[in-house]
Amino acid sequence: GPILPGVITLLVDNVAQIRRRASELISSLNDKVKKELSPKTILLNDNLYGDKSSDIAVISPKDAKLLLETLEANIPNFIVDSTALFSCLETLLTNKKLGKLYLAFFTTHALYVDIPVIKMNLIKISVKSASNVRGAAAPSSLFQDILSSYVSNRDDWILKCSQTNCDSHAFESNIVSLVSPKEKNDSAITFLENALASPSEQLSNLAQTRIIEIFSTLKFDFQIKIVNYILEEHLTDNFVTYDPIDVLESINMTNEIFTELLKNSALNTTNSQAQSNPPKRRRRSSQSTRQALKDDEVSNMATSHLKKVTMLLEVLDY
Repeated sequence: GPILPGVITLLVDNVAQIRRRASELISSLNDKVKKELSPKTILLNDNLYGDKSSDIAVISPKDAKLLLETLEANIPNFIVDSTALFSCLETLLTNKKLGKLYLAFFTTHALYVDIPVIKMNLIKISVKSASNVRGAAAPSSLFQDILSSYVSNRDDWILKCSQTNCDSHAFESNIVSLVSPKEKNDSAITFLENALASPSEQLSNLAQTRIIEIFSTLKFDFQIKIVNYILEEHLTDNFVTYDPIDVLESINMTNEIFTELLKNSALNTTNSQAQSNPPKRRRRSSQSTRQALKDDEVSNMATSHLKKVTMLLEVLDY
């Protein structure tokens, strides 16, 4: 039931005393579930999320009992090792029938819970669980809702971290790490770009580090997308907390990437010149005004392309 995910997160806490108390709670819950006719009541299935309760994946009393029994059998390991939970859950998650059920259980609670440290640990448990479930979605897909809204909602989460004494750096690091090596989710790459451009130096630094870590593993289109984003941000003169040159010098930009980017920076005015010939009946003043605007447009485009090329050559010369 819904109380279980919150309790389980305490089993991965770094403080042994907290893991010991969580283990005692697991035993107590298991005893009550064995004695009561209605485990649903004990596990608070309808109490923790209010009007969102209907959106949360729950497990049957029978499956909750199996989970509790498995956890209780491993209590000695939890007390001495903060990572013991993952190996304990592995046997349940590799079960073809139960694996996806428990994964959905952990993931939906991670999506809806508002307490940062519980959310952070449930994300860790969910991501680790997904690696043991055949056919499970990638972390960025499981938590796409979080990634798509995190940058815009960041201030709220940082405030919650402060109010609950949760380490905001650890919390944000956990969010950014949802973007994996060999990432295939376009929205995950967009999240990294938005995080990189964030006015928060902490989030921007985390995104920069992640981009550098995984860049060489990404498909070519994503590599071009990221580099183009950095170049465009530099050209807009928007305030950023990172140095675009430093980022581009730190990633593994192949010759193919440079060739593609330089090719895209070539200025083609053939179409512009062809379209600049107005219909014969247009007035001359209209012609000259439109031509002046066209010339300004071409000039601005040329300046933009020149800045891009200059920046790329600076990186190439590194």
